[in-house]
Amino acid sequence: MRAVCDDGEVLVCDALVVAVPLGVLQQSPEDGGIRFTPELPTVQREAIGRLGFGVLNKVALVFKEAFW
Repeated sequence: MRAVCDDGEVLVCDALVVAVPLGVLQQSPEDGGIRFTPELPTVQREAIGRLGFGVLNKVALVFKEAFW
């Protein structure tokens, strides 16, 4: 297996884990998305296309002393 980077660097490996934002996976390769060779199966491509994303809010609670 190999990964070709934007700068042309080729990384050869036994396995590859791809962790990218959903928006990047949903983009076509022509628009800056990732090109998989061989192409991902239709079932996976359709599932990625159906996924949605939105605003995520995080809340941090800080207490002066532990009360638990």
